[in-house]
Amino acid sequence: MTNVITTMVQQSGGRVATAGHYARTTWSLANAVIAIIAGISTLNMVVAHIGISTVNEFASPILQQFARLGRQA
Repeated sequence: MTNVITTMVQQSGGRVATAGHYARTTWSLANAVIAIIAGISTLNMVVAHIGISTVNEFASPILQQFARLGRQA
């Protein structure tokens, strides 16, 4: 019985960490999009550039994976 409880606690801890990661990622991307829109609408290119850099940071691993798939084909 103790093993079942221990396993449940370990699995829930992993799920909470994963949910936290996705929440932080979503929050960062939402703020980046807001920065891009606010930067362009006010012609403040520094703010827009920071937003684009944040989006690029999150998109980079995905684009690298697409490049690997293209080389394998």
